[in-house]
This record gives sequence, C-alpha cells and structure tokens, in this order.
Amino acid sequence: LEINACHQLLELWAPYNALRAVPGALPELPALATVDLSNNKISRLPKELAGATALQRLDLANNELREVPPEIGRMNRLTRFSLHGNALRSVPSSLISGPTSKLLEHFRAKLPDAASNGLGRGGGGAAAEGQDVLTGIAACVHKNGSELPLSSRGLTALPVEVFELGSLTSIDASNNQLIELPALVDQLVDLATLCLTSNMLRVLP
Repeated sequence: LEINACHQLLELWAPYNALRAVPGALPELPALATVDLSNNKISRLPKELAGATALQRLDLANNELREVPPEIGRMNRLTRFSLHGNALRSVPSSLISGPTSKLLEHFRAKLPDAASNGLGRGGGGAAAEGQDVLTGIAACVHKNGSELPLSSRGLTALPVEVFELGSLTSIDASNNQLIELPALVDQLVDLATLCLTSNMLRVLP
C-alpha cells in the first residue's frame, strides 16, 4: 500500500482486509489524523510510526500484534488507540481497555530515557540507595506530574522512598514480580489509582 503522495489525506480506513504490515508512508502524511487498520493480519508495529505526529485516532484492534514499540508513547496527540484483540505480551488488559492517555504513559515508561532517571528494571529498583533512590523517583514523578510509572521493571518490592512522596495520585506497578505491598501505602493520602496487575501478590495490606 503506497500512499506517500497523498499529502492531503486526513483519514485512512482499511479494516477487514488481509494487510500484514502498517504502511511505512504514514509518518510522511502530515495531515493524517485517523487510521483504522483493525481486523487485519498485522504482526509488527514499526517504531517509525511514532513520526506520524498528527494522528489522533489509531485503531489496530484484532490483528496479530505481540509487541508495541515504546516509541509509540511519544504520540501525544492520540486520543484513541485501540489494541484489543491482539496477543500482546507485556500490556495489561486493564490498560488496553482503559484511557488512551494511560496506555501511552505505559509505553513512555519503557523508553530508554525513562529508565535513565534511576528507576532501573532490576534489583528491586534499588540500583542506588538512600537519597539517590529518592532522587531518581522524584525525577520520574517530576517528569510525569503526580503519576509514577513503574510497570514492567522486574521489581520484587516497591522502594520505600515511594511512600515518602505524599503528592502521588497514581502508581502503575503492573507487570512486575511484587510479592507484597507495604502497609506504608496508607501514607499516600492523595493516591487515586493503584495498578498492581500481573504481579505475585497473595494479600493486600
């Protein structure tokens, strides 16, 4: 499908076909706001798609996707991103059915620059200790407002410094290996959303 010359194209509707790839020309279409490629046979989503900065609606439901590149999280103008009906390995179903803003946040948290703030993927999040850990967490919160994205980082425990940030309203700790949640969570009096999907928890405090 070659459409790179259609610079005035606003909408592309091609559901219920047998497409196996997303057209590589989409980032070259500056006016493109809506793409519906649902119910095809697409198995790979190229990271270059993030260059389609005008996209507001992207429907890839009911394809054969197993992964989504984290660069997709940079598509800040997306207001609807449909992924249901794919066999995604690392995206909680609660995010797929939830607000697009949360879904994009999930992907942004996996970007290399998100990992560089001191919240690594291993060692229970304790690559640094004491003030270094607190500084890393504070930097992450500063970048994401009052929300703390910790999904898919291989955590076995939440750093205790998390509970010193009383301004938190949202924590996404999905897709980790948490075995318990400290009772200190009651210190987060403004916490409105706590996502613990796909961990190893047996009880909640």
